[in-house]
Amino acid sequence: MADDWRTQLEVHSLGTCMRACLVYELVAQHVAGQPVDVTTAALRSAARAEGLDDSQPWIDAAALQMSQERSPALP
Repeated sequence: MADDWRTQLEVHSLGTCMRACLVYELVAQHVAGQPVDVTTAALRSAARAEGLDDSQPWIDAAALQMSQERSPALP
């Protein structure tokens, strides 16, 4: 697995990359710091909702990174 999940997006179109980054940021607001199975499920669900292929390997890498992050503070 790549050190940063974003490097796995290099083979995709710009539109796909942008949607994947948006999915990551939106999901991270709610589940960052949760167990990896929770972050994976949330990312897969959001990716499907955005029309992305939820079997792409970047999702597993992003979920692992997200589970290791702290949840952002609420305003």
